[in-house]
Amino acid sequence: FGDIEDAKELVKQCHKRNMKIVLDAVFNHSGDDFFAFEDIVKNGDSSLYKDWYLVDSYPIDKERVNYYTFANNVYTMPKFNISNKEVTQYLLNVAKFWIDEVGVDGWRLDVCDEVDHDFWRAFKKTVKEANHNAIIVGEIMHEAT
Repeated sequence: FGDIEDAKELVKQCHKRNMKIVLDAVFNHSGDDFFAFEDIVKNGDSSLYKDWYLVDSYPIDKERVNYYTFANNVYTMPKFNISNKEVTQYLLNVAKFWIDEVGVDGWRLDVCDEVDHDFWRAFKKTVKEANHNAIIVGEIMHEAT
């Protein structure tokens, strides 16, 4: 897919053509190959990131899934502990980086109903301070009845 400079050039070229770039993001969970979760798997409760996720017990067991995940025990999608201020700040910094440094125009937020409203208020404030015209769209997944 290229590097960050390629992303900047893509945004620049799209903007020249009056196109907007909205990134798709998940702020509810990470992949099990995310640096913080890998550190927990490796270092257990002595990990610097042990409070970044909702873990029932150590060591991490991907077969028994002793940590909270997106959906029903999907071991590859560990759920963030969004009430942890370090996690919140990390994610807000990600949102700000892509607007400030790359020039994206907004965010499409995956499973936004799974994340605390306080986080979304902080997210909106951060994003709108970076670009008051930023687009923010959230996905909510429920059964249609």
